[in-house]
Amino acid sequence: MITQGAVEVLCQPLDERKGVGAMVTYSDLFTFVIMLCSVVTLVLTILRNKK
Repeated sequence: MITQGAVEVLCQPLDERKGVGAMVTYSDLFTFVIMLCSVVTLVLTILRNKK
């Protein structure tokens, strides 16, 4: 659930945000790619089993 404070933070330019939340590490990128591959594999498996 997005609160009023979260919307205000998301609308600010990156330079005005507190902390280093805009940085993406290699670990985060690797985790995202693994998750994306898992979702694609799940969808393809579901579509193949429907036939």
